[in-house]
Amino acid sequence: MPIDYQEYILPVYEQLPQIVSNDDVVPKDSVEEEEYPHLLRAIELIHGQIKDIDARRASLLVEMEDAIFAMEHETGDDREDAVKTYNKLLKRMRKYVKDLNHDLTIIKKPYFGKIVFKNHKTSKPVKVYIGKFAMIDPSTGVPLITDWRAPIANLYYQHSGPTENVDFTSPAGKITGDLTQKRQFEIVLGRFQNIYDIKSGNSSADEFLLHELSGRSGKKLVDIVSTIQKTQNEIIRAQIDRPIILQGVAGSGKTTILLHRLAYLAYSQESKISMNKALVLAPNKMFIDYISELLPNLGIFGTQTDVYMSLAKKVLKWDDRHVLSDTPDNLEIKSIKGSYAFYRGIRKAFARYVEQILDELSESVKWVVTSRYEELRNNHSDIDIYESLELAVRYAFNQKEQNMGVAGDYMGQLRNIKDKEAKVLKLIKKRLRLRNMYMALLKDHEAFESEGIPTATMRNIEAFTKSYFNMTGNVQFHKQEDIPLLLELSMSLYGYREYVKDVIMVDEAQDYSIAQLLTIAKLAGRNNLMLAGDLAQAIIPPFYIKDWQDVVEILRKETGGDTIYTQLNKSYRTTVEIIDYTNTLLTDFMPKGLNPPEAVLRHGDPVETISIGATFDDADEQTIKDIIRKVNEQFDKGASTVGIITRDLTHFRKVHQRLVKHKNLFTRKLHTESDDNHSTGVLVLPVAKAKGLEFDSVFIIDVDEPTYGRDEYSQRLLYVAMTRALHRLFIVGK
Repeated sequence: MPIDYQEYILPVYEQLPQIVSNDDVVPKDSVEEEEYPHLLRAIELIHGQIKDIDARRASLLVEMEDAIFAMEHETGDDREDAVKTYNKLLKRMRKYVKDLNHDLTIIKKPYFGKIVFKNHKTSKPVKVYIGKFAMIDPSTGVPLITDWRAPIANLYYQHSGPTENVDFTSPAGKITGDLTQKRQFEIVLGRFQNIYDIKSGNSSADEFLLHELSGRSGKKLVDIVSTIQKTQNEIIRAQIDRPIILQGVAGSGKTTILLHRLAYLAYSQESKISMNKALVLAPNKMFIDYISELLPNLGIFGTQTDVYMSLAKKVLKWDDRHVLSDTPDNLEIKSIKGSYAFYRGIRKAFARYVEQILDELSESVKWVVTSRYEELRNNHSDIDIYESLELAVRYAFNQKEQNMGVAGDYMGQLRNIKDKEAKVLKLIKKRLRLRNMYMALLKDHEAFESEGIPTATMRNIEAFTKSYFNMTGNVQFHKQEDIPLLLELSMSLYGYREYVKDVIMVDEAQDYSIAQLLTIAKLAGRNNLMLAGDLAQAIIPPFYIKDWQDVVEILRKETGGDTIYTQLNKSYRTTVEIIDYTNTLLTDFMPKGLNPPEAVLRHGDPVETISIGATFDDADEQTIKDIIRKVNEQFDKGASTVGIITRDLTHFRKVHQRLVKHKNLFTRKLHTESDDNHSTGVLVLPVAKAKGLEFDSVFIIDVDEPTYGRDEYSQRLLYVAMTRALHRLFIVGK
């Protein structure tokens, strides 16, 4: 039986008869009577596309059955050809299912907004219906739906209602006019639930936003194309070829904005930016799974998602023999190695090291090699250092060969020259072996002293690095803070053009070191780099970034481009009650220049404190069962996900051990932090792994001393944990 991927088709497929039938359409007022014809026409056209795909799927199934018959009855080359044919047909089937799901997603809600724009030149009103994807009416050639990323759609996001003298920039230039109408539509299964006429100062826009926010669940990240706010829109549509730093409070939509900007660039910069050469860097694999559905839902495919360590290993061409040492971290040294001063010091030491290699060459070739090397470095920036050295050496010995006399032992002299050339190249290769060279550079105390790092400090760094930076058999050990420095050296030595991306998006950027950010910036073509983060959520020591303005200045020095810096203070994730409760934690440790989050519109249940009279690990069995019952109640209230958050991995193991004994009492699946999928059900995980995620309800365990103290680090952990909650928050303590 051929594979038809029927199980991968969205469930709404079964509801198509209900959606496409007009029998139940009875406009409840004059506004719906005005708007329904357009909606029904859109549904009709989308349904036509669905029927066309279905017909092709049915025809393809017949071809696949014939190919299967051939595979079962043919032999030799004929069977091999049949297998190839079947695989090609299978690829087409996958494409049909993807296209079908695309149309099924749209038919439920073809668009979400409408503007009426009166062009000053023509005085003709133009109705523009805005949706996730564009659609042309084939009978008229007129746009039935306009893509949210189109220039004219910018009017929808930038103005809070009818406004005179507005403009947008089209391919034909700047167009001015009046925005005479703005509407927002709540559409469910092809039917209007509500239509909001948006006017400046009225409550309709707030009602629409409140409805959308209240309906969110803690499943995987979804698009916000219908509710993008003005400040978010400005970031999404910001100019290209400049670094962007987005500082946003918890729940401000940083991740969503970052991915929507990627979708916007795919649309507006198609000739410059390919999604196959776009990269999203995330903090961990669970986070990657959490965002995995958003880009395809926005029509974006082929974008790479990765974590920094994995990316670095690819550029370094490392395999599984390169592993992290289990030597305990020295946070002071880790902080120094991640700093801009150390990054500059390692580069300066490297430049001096190369000069030393050149200076040690024999006098007979030193001058020619050095001058040729400098010429290549000055005039051919696309040639890496190792290749420049190799070319310079070959050039010098080629000169010697050309200057060699023709009398006497010609072949002997030639062999001698070739042997010397090979020895010099071998010596250079040996001196430039990455790990050995790295340790040698740490000994150049003068280079680091010039960057403000004392010799005594460098001796400590050198000794600590030497204690773990070794090999056992084929296994090579290093620590996390060495990776960006080794990567910088490798890229300088051997080049990195094949790894350069058209655009790179970095989430949770506050936890990256300056050295990491600068190696990422090198891989971002034409400065198309966006960093999103929140300094108040920096919970991974040693807290490299204290002030984003330092990063702005460093990027300016290193990339030559001015960085766009933006702050977002409004939180769209959590309720007013949760934000007010959480903000009491921020008074003592809010980073310099930042404001605490502001809740937007949505009220909910008060934060509930659950006293259990002991630590979770020491609580009696009935208390644990009561907590589980409380967790189960969340699903009765409509929750999809519940997060049970612990301080760290050690705390997680204790909490999980108690919960797993009663696994059968949970009404939803109990997941753990070791799962890399962000699934519905109950997820138990430490704060560090919960960061960036959201859950319908959150239970924070052991919120009192000694688990959480009053120090800044503990308060930051609690802040991150509390702001994971969409609707309800429970504080569990003694």
